[in-house]
Amino acid sequence: MSDISQLPPEIVDKCRSASMPFFSIGYYGCTLEGRVLFMDATAFGLFELHKSLRGPDEAVGKILDELTGESSHGDLRAQLKQHQIVRGYEWPRRLESGEERWLYEDARVVTPRGEMTAYATEPYIECVVRDISVRKHKEAVYFADQHKYQTILEAIHEGYYEMDLMGNLTFFNRTLANILGVSEEKLIGRNPAEFFHNDAIAEEMRRLYRALRDGETSDGLLNWELQRPDGTTAVLEISVSLMYDKEGKRCGFRGLVRDVTERANAEEALRMAETRYKNLFEEANDIVYTHDFQGKFTSLNKEGERLSGYSREEAAKISVYEIIAPEYREKALEMTRRRLQGEQVGKYEIEILHKNGSRIPVEVSARLIIHDGKPVGVQGIARDITERRRAEEQRQALERQVQHAQKLEGLGVLAGGIAHDFNNLLVGILGNASLATRRLPKDSPVHTYLKRVEKAAQRAAELTNQMLAYSGRGTFVVRPLHLDKMAREIVELAQVGVSKKITFHFDFEENIPPVMGDVSQMHQVMMNVITNAAEAIGEDVGSITVGAKRATLDAGALSKVYFHADPTPGEYICLSISDTGCGMDAEQKSKIFDPFYSTKFAGRGLGLAALLGIVRGHKGAVNVYSEPGKGTIFKLYFPVLKQEDVEKQLPEVDTRQEEKSLNKWKTSGLALIADDEEAVRVFTREVLQRHGMTVVTADDGKEALELYEKHKPEIRVALIDLMMPFVNGQEVLEHIRNDNPELPIIISSGYSEAEILDRFRENPPNHFIQKPYRALELTRVLKTVMEGPAPVAT
Repeated sequence: MSDISQLPPEIVDKCRSASMPFFSIGYYGCTLEGRVLFMDATAFGLFELHKSLRGPDEAVGKILDELTGESSHGDLRAQLKQHQIVRGYEWPRRLESGEERWLYEDARVVTPRGEMTAYATEPYIECVVRDISVRKHKEAVYFADQHKYQTILEAIHEGYYEMDLMGNLTFFNRTLANILGVSEEKLIGRNPAEFFHNDAIAEEMRRLYRALRDGETSDGLLNWELQRPDGTTAVLEISVSLMYDKEGKRCGFRGLVRDVTERANAEEALRMAETRYKNLFEEANDIVYTHDFQGKFTSLNKEGERLSGYSREEAAKISVYEIIAPEYREKALEMTRRRLQGEQVGKYEIEILHKNGSRIPVEVSARLIIHDGKPVGVQGIARDITERRRAEEQRQALERQVQHAQKLEGLGVLAGGIAHDFNNLLVGILGNASLATRRLPKDSPVHTYLKRVEKAAQRAAELTNQMLAYSGRGTFVVRPLHLDKMAREIVELAQVGVSKKITFHFDFEENIPPVMGDVSQMHQVMMNVITNAAEAIGEDVGSITVGAKRATLDAGALSKVYFHADPTPGEYICLSISDTGCGMDAEQKSKIFDPFYSTKFAGRGLGLAALLGIVRGHKGAVNVYSEPGKGTIFKLYFPVLKQEDVEKQLPEVDTRQEEKSLNKWKTSGLALIADDEEAVRVFTREVLQRHGMTVVTADDGKEALELYEKHKPEIRVALIDLMMPFVNGQEVLEHIRNDNPELPIIISSGYSEAEILDRFRENPPNHFIQKPYRALELTRVLKTVMEGPAPVAT
């Protein structure tokens, strides 16, 4: 083998150049003003410039900040002008996908020398760049975990500590300081032995530490009677175990400190007075008992009699193991055997059998009875944990509900985003179809085809509204509704399409107050639930009951509701729809609000998923009760309408007369249209031109601002899309408003008006128009703002 220890420099340079792409290290240079001088393929890829350029050569001569759309390099160049060399400069590159790519750069200012003077005469910047996104992600996860564990430690009721091998505290939680009665500042770095006022206990602690340190034992437990600085005393239970470093070497101790003063005082009190023990025994809220090693009861308190159903005389004739549920008997025997072997046995849970056969879960804490130095029996306390288990089951159910709600919220965001983009496309279809219809003679046969196009596009728009409803972002035109009357009308419609074997019943409370709701959305909710109820019954004989009544929901009741959008306690109308169908198990019930899910066949649409979004949008709540073979009950809660919330009804408009008037309406001047969809720009430009306006269009917010600055003296109105690249519609509006508050501005979006205007609470547009829209709707809005009404109220 040849010696490679003295490779020529040019060979080393070639090896380095060949290796940099392998290690994803990019290399580029630019002027002090940021203009690219050279760039390799790796840097080109890391900056993700392939979206706008064909290769690194095209980047030469361009400003890097403009290529990346980021201003971070301005900061880097400023540092280089001051320090000449900058290492470890980190900055996030926002990708088109919405993700962040973190880049790490080392840079220096280079003064051309030798051969380089033929290519550059002025100092320039030389940089290497690499992707550190994975490292950044790991750091974020690490810091999140650190915060989580710190939060847990600060929340527990026990004191937690860590110390070095010399016994000096290196870490502890706030609870430990509270238990010891010493400030955290005084504890850090100190040995707890300094707080002992009992030499024997201090020596026992040191002995235990030595045993742990020398490997004689792996953990330990001791009690410490402490006198706090304020004069109070406490009995503490301290657990100690060894800590190991990454190399497996002993590096210190850790453990928990519990304040067991009350328990110690109770034990002392029991030893001091048999009478007091007897009173405590009899009046205890837990079962207190003793038995011999054959299992025969030797004592049982009143609570034991009450919970077991056996009197003391009856209990004396049976074995303790006879009232323990069969599957737990071996566990109880094993605990006694372990105590006899000298083990420290903690609390454990079993179930006991009442005399009537019912089961009661209990938590057992027991110890051996010692007489003349020998174990002669067992003394124990059994606590009824029925309520604890019920509370735990409720907590787990609530966690499942929260997780399900989070899943639905994520799907809702997806549905809303799809609906928004789909609405953009529908503007071009629906709008151009309406324009074509207006231009054709009334007797043209093409009218029929265009009407079909409009009808199909309108049905697609209705689908997007369902998707927006599922996401909780639907359009709501609310007015007072009487749910009982509305339900009767919908049942009449539904009866036509269901099996004749199904009978409908009504259960309405008299004179129930109205709710505020959207007619079409409420119609969809009721029809979806009734349709699902009918499908659950199928061809069997069955019934569907629809009812409505008042309901008062307090915070406790709301906590049990499956799905709700942060409703407030108060008066509600409960709309209930129950069926005698096949019912659902827990797994099926957890999926019924998923899009396209069905228990009968392949899902046909958003269905109940849209229901959930509609109810959320109406500030209501939903609960579902179902068991296999017992049918299903849907309960929908909507807030009762207060009298002061009743809105004035808008006067009816003669739509035909209005359409003729709008078609003839003319205006003049320059209009600015900004939308990133070409179909939308083409359609809106033609509409405005038909009414006498000249138009300039921009396909993003940045271009919109440039056109505004160029033509602002002539611009009379601006139609701005909310979601655009580079600069969004809200930023465009704020810029124009700051310059010309009087210019009418219309904001358009595929999202609903309520959601959009909430973003413009401080600076509302003159009007909002939701996509998709027809030429007539656009003309109506344009005429409204051109004739000068006040900005939209929020």
